[in-house]
Amino acid sequence: MPFNHDEFIRLITDYYDFCGHSFWNVPIHHAPPGGWPSVTDDIIAKLDKNDVAAKLIRHLPYPEYNMDPNYVGDTPFVIEDTMLVDYRCENIQNWVRGDGGYGIDPEKTPSHCVVIAMSLGTSGYYVVVDTKEGHVYWGDINGEHDEPEQDLNEVLEEYEGDEDEDWRGGCNVYTPSDFFALCKKRFIEMRWIGLGPTEIKSLRMNEEWGSDEEHNQMVDAIREAGWPGQGYDKEKFIAILNE
Repeated sequence: MPFNHDEFIRLITDYYDFCGHSFWNVPIHHAPPGGWPSVTDDIIAKLDKNDVAAKLIRHLPYPEYNMDPNYVGDTPFVIEDTMLVDYRCENIQNWVRGDGGYGIDPEKTPSHCVVIAMSLGTSGYYVVVDTKEGHVYWGDINGEHDEPEQDLNEVLEEYEGDEDEDWRGGCNVYTPSDFFALCKKRFIEMRWIGLGPTEIKSLRMNEEWGSDEEHNQMVDAIREAGWPGQGYDKEKFIAILNE
């Protein structure tokens, strides 16, 4: 399927708005028409991205957070142990320039692919947009995805034996709309529970519902606070957890 830039920006903005209201508790900022000024030609050149991927990088929306270069914390999480990649951020830009990093390397993905989320540890996931295919690749950092396999995973056969495409191993493949809808669904059904901008607790899909007592307590607390629904009270949820 062809990549639709405007539709992707709409979908990711909708998901970020959902996270912003649910547990980030911050507004979402949008790129100006010409793209983020801090995403310079130098950064795009170092990433070696084509025009379609470069346009996406320049126009991704971002939640508000502490962007001080001396701040050593993570950017907001979009999935458990998985932070969004903010190409405006000095730390990310230094990494792109070759100062080192962890997990999947945005510079080493193909010119038509954009890393939008990644893990900096030994758990979590990474999310890559393939603008050539129009697909979203959602990979487990340890190579064993807990989510059910997707019909679109058949495209993975095209890359078997190609060392440059090893990062696709362990991924599920989605349309952008299906990916973001699934992420929202996991929160709504309380498989995933957001506690704050950099804290998401999850009961993975390979774990039986009700098998984790700590997760059960969080489910009870968030339900008592009105989740899911317009009446959800984030502060009440946290207060119940702290009782």
